[in-house]
Amino acid sequence: MDADRNSGRDDIAALKEALAVERAKALEIAAELAVARAKASEDSALIVHQKLRIAKLERQIYGQQSERSSRLIEQLALALEELEADTTEDELAAERAVAKTTTVRGFTRKPAERQTFPEHLPRDRVVIDPPTACECCGGHRLRKLGEDVTRTLEVVPRQWKVIETVREKFSCRDCEKISQAPAPFHAIARGWAGPSLLAMIMFEKFGQHQPLNRQAERYALEGVPMVHLAGYAGILQADAYDGYNQLYLAGRQPRPIQEAACWVHARRPFFAMADIEENARRKAAGKKEIPLSPIAVEVVRRIDALFEIERSINGRSPEERLQVRQALSRPLVEDLQVYMREQLAKLSRGHDLAKAFNYILKRWASFTLFLEEGRVCLSNNAAERGLRGIALGRKAWLFCGSDRGGRRAAAMYSLIVTAKMNGIDPQAWLTDVLARISAHPVHRLDELLPWNWTSASAIPARAA
Repeated sequence: MDADRNSGRDDIAALKEALAVERAKALEIAAELAVARAKASEDSALIVHQKLRIAKLERQIYGQQSERSSRLIEQLALALEELEADTTEDELAAERAVAKTTTVRGFTRKPAERQTFPEHLPRDRVVIDPPTACECCGGHRLRKLGEDVTRTLEVVPRQWKVIETVREKFSCRDCEKISQAPAPFHAIARGWAGPSLLAMIMFEKFGQHQPLNRQAERYALEGVPMVHLAGYAGILQADAYDGYNQLYLAGRQPRPIQEAACWVHARRPFFAMADIEENARRKAAGKKEIPLSPIAVEVVRRIDALFEIERSINGRSPEERLQVRQALSRPLVEDLQVYMREQLAKLSRGHDLAKAFNYILKRWASFTLFLEEGRVCLSNNAAERGLRGIALGRKAWLFCGSDRGGRRAAAMYSLIVTAKMNGIDPQAWLTDVLARISAHPVHRLDELLPWNWTSASAIPARAA
């Protein structure tokens, strides 16, 4: 009886051992399969990535030949995103499967080149709390085998601050004279922007082609609005752009801005229906003539008479201009208003001439402001001509402002590109130069040129 019992126990032990061996083999097979699946996913993602690069290079070399090539690139990009996500999931599954075995070698993805970071970048080491007990048996006798490090590139948002420079005043008890340190230097006279802020604004505009309005929007999102014109109250001469309407509201603080309308914008639709010279060119070229409107021709003639008066008083003082306008322009403007209202009554509401008449009549106070204020021009052509800047920057920023602005832009381009060619961060160089130039000897300005420049913070270290 005892022999049979011992034999049964041996059989059970043998069966358990065989079952453990089979389970271990099954885990190994599952781990190997998971590793193979992870490798296959990585290979598939690599193949699609190479196909995407080839498609982009082909389109760059041969140009966009058809809509199909664009759709192909979009499909490859979407497929690559899905495959990369699948590869990550398969990698994690392989890690879990390998952790259950002791013989299968784990799968390690080759790190992409874009994840290698320069050594000079500072590093913050964040250590995740390790497990305190074994996930398998619950034991607490854990021994560190190594560590896996995941690196991500992060940026610290810029910080805005206000520097308060205090100049204490002292009075002499003997002669009662007040003594005080001189005011600090500002790169812009009476300006409130520091050298670092000025350097950033200039580099963003001239080095990165970021227009000032986009910079202002970004600064506002960071809690620093550039509202230096918020308190302006005066005259704004522009077209009828709806974005300006808030400026003309009666409740605006400190007070509404007066709208001065542009007679060139008012003349434009009439001129399109009264272009006699264009018809002459078309007739000479054998093309179909444009139907002309006698009413539009008459309106253009009357508006041109106003501009003729303006040409005779250009350059005079506001008082002289106002005197001439009251004597010569006012009767013409009043007659024009009467003529437009008479013709408008004969036209249908949707007629092009009716729309052009209403554009002027609805803004009559703005169009006639030049008769009450000598500083107002008949049009804003001068401002629009000044806004036709150089072509560099394309749609990013378009305006130099004037000839002098163009020369300043050329100088800024030269400085920034020169700094780039010398391997210097233009913004850092501008910041340092703007901060040092007030106290720097004039006969040693060449030391601040990009190819000779050494930052102020590096000078003490080099001397030591």
